[in-house]
Amino acid sequence: MRLYVSQSQFRSALSVHGEGTAVSNALSLAATVDKHYMKGYYIALLLLLPSLCSNGQTLTKNEIISLVSSITADTSLRTIELDANDVFQANYDGGGIVQLIHDGQTLKAFVVQVGLSSGRLTNSIYYVDSLPVQIVETEERFKWIEAEGTFDFTTLNQTFNETVYVLDWELADTEHEKSGTRTLSEARCGLFEYEPEVVLGHRLLRENLKK
Repeated sequence: MRLYVSQSQFRSALSVHGEGTAVSNALSLAATVDKHYMKGYYIALLLLLPSLCSNGQTLTKNEIISLVSSITADTSLRTIELDANDVFQANYDGGGIVQLIHDGQTLKAFVVQVGLSSGRLTNSIYYVDSLPVQIVETEERFKWIEAEGTFDFTTLNQTFNETVYVLDWELADTEHEKSGTRTLSEARCGLFEYEPEVVLGHRLLRENLKK
């Protein structure tokens, strides 16, 4: 069963309590409904994501590049590293890590890197005021040695990269840059397919800041 709360209800709470409290309450509700993000994320998503959109967030590609550059260059940010196998309850061939890059209160970047039998996948989401502004998917593959019938596990070559610039999250307005050929993962049908990861990053940070 999916539970939905209207954006008008959230905006009303936002005007009374402020964005920080509204976001916290949204994530608390999702955690109460289910401890596993894939079952509970719809509630948090509809409460969390309108917070900045209600203020009319519209960005240009150049503005996004500048914002992300500021995040990656900020040496004051802290990083929490988690085991990807534990987070996703999986058993990746090459293991994996999840990075939560934050300022002590809010999430700035959510990076997931997992090792596969034939290569490595890296997905990065960069946030501004709780909303994603840039999403980067990268695939790397081990070199295949035909004569030996095996991979060269000492060298990884980037074979695919897609950068999504989120100009307006609420309107799903984006610009894309792609290079190479996707072979290790499935293409997303739309911006909405990133929603579980967007909310998961917030939930993981919230849980780990309490420790």
